[in-house]
Amino acid sequence: EVQAKMRLRNKYATRILQSDNGSSWALWDKGLKGNGEIIGITDTGVDYQSCFFRDEAITLPSCAGTGHVTKPGCINFQHRKIVTYVSF
Repeated sequence: EVQAKMRLRNKYATRILQSDNGSSWALWDKGLKGNGEIIGITDTGVDYQSCFFRDEAITLPSCAGTGHVTKPGCINFQHRKIVTYVSF
């Protein structure tokens, strides 16, 4: 059986997700690129040592058991992915 060559097709997928016919980057063209956005996620835990979250240069702020992030040192906007992590 012939195996198809694997290729990334992100340049096509981004257009399909942003327009009704896959012909444009409708959101990116309007300047909506997600820069500077902060979202909140509830999960059973984050592996912040994962390559997707780890940042060797910046310590991850941790507010274990506090129930809120207003405690000094709980937020670090310099981290590349995680602004704060509250574990319970």
